[in-house]
Amino acid sequence: MQNTGTFAQRLASNILRYRWLTLVGVILLILGAASGGQYLVFNNDYRAFFHEDNPELKAFEQMEKTYSGRDETVLVVLAPKNGQVFTRETLGAVERFTEYAWQTPYSTRVDSITNFQYSHANGDELVVAELVRDAASLSDAELNRVRDIALREPLLRKQLISEQGHVTAINITIQLPGKNPVAEEPEVVNFARDMAEKIRTEYPELDVHLTGMVMLNAAFGEAAEMDMSTLMPITLLVFLVCIAVLMRGWTGAFVSFWMIIFSILFAMGMAGWLGIDLTSVSSSAPTIILTLAISNAVHILTSFYAGMRKGNDKYTAMYESLVANTKPVFLVNFTTALGFLTMNFSESPVFGALGNIVAMGVLCAMVLSLTFLPALMMVLPVRKPKQQFDRCLSYRLFVERRGSRRN
Repeated sequence: MQNTGTFAQRLASNILRYRWLTLVGVILLILGAASGGQYLVFNNDYRAFFHEDNPELKAFEQMEKTYSGRDETVLVVLAPKNGQVFTRETLGAVERFTEYAWQTPYSTRVDSITNFQYSHANGDELVVAELVRDAASLSDAELNRVRDIALREPLLRKQLISEQGHVTAINITIQLPGKNPVAEEPEVVNFARDMAEKIRTEYPELDVHLTGMVMLNAAFGEAAEMDMSTLMPITLLVFLVCIAVLMRGWTGAFVSFWMIIFSILFAMGMAGWLGIDLTSVSSSAPTIILTLAISNAVHILTSFYAGMRKGNDKYTAMYESLVANTKPVFLVNFTTALGFLTMNFSESPVFGALGNIVAMGVLCAMVLSLTFLPALMMVLPVRKPKQQFDRCLSYRLFVERRGSRRN
């Protein structure tokens, strides 16, 4: 086999001849790209779904600037197991943790049914005071009075107290400085969760739930991280087991594993170098890259093992596999990458970020399948599969011999 001919032939010949140089070069390239992962930032802000010049977003930000600034909320929902909010124990818990909630980082206001400023007339005087003070000392008549007021008050009913009086809430208004978004929001979330756990410990008769915009933003990131830590490994394991079973050997699965991992590391690292933030949408890129990269490995390995079944040696089988698959693999991956790049035309920038990351991963997988995969297969021991039709041939010989004996 000479180093002449088509591009696919020259590529195959050079890759197989300089396999160690190819492996070292690929690993150095991947390490350099993957080092950009240190700059990856997970952006939980819902504003990431809109372009900066989006008219609705600009109008919303102008309203915030005019009236209250950028306020977010944490809502601590308290649900007594007996279904009665207006008891001394439950109101005492609400009263106590309303005060405690003021310690929430970046909190500017805390509202609940206990600190609601209730105004009423006392003779010629207008009295404004908290609706509940010292809940533990309230009489039954005072509890009924508080209940009647709370369930009639439009600012409380269906907002901080349910119509049936069986669920109440503490609303914490948060104003994040915005100087370090990566650290500020988790600080609030961690405090809120610690407070909820404290309530559950001290008041086991209460069910505690957390919601609000701050918790919603955190949930986006946590759901994405959970998918990346569970869904992707499970998918990868299933694919590798299928390859090992169908190819009847673990060498192909081992090489495919590293090709996929390198493709993902390259794409995520380049995202860090390019300053692309991860969001709940773009965090699905590794799973997509995994699915697309595995098809490249299957094409190359299927032709490789088919060649060895015909009786070819390892070098010849891989050479023929590369020559046959270089053009199809290039066309499929190139057009796939172009397809994902068109996501930059989406009105939501997070989908453009997803398209860019996946496109980089797909192109990297294409290069690795034509360089790293065959080079590593040449280095590792490969069990030679049984030749094609050997079972059929044995069966035919058996039938012929049996027929000759009868004759």
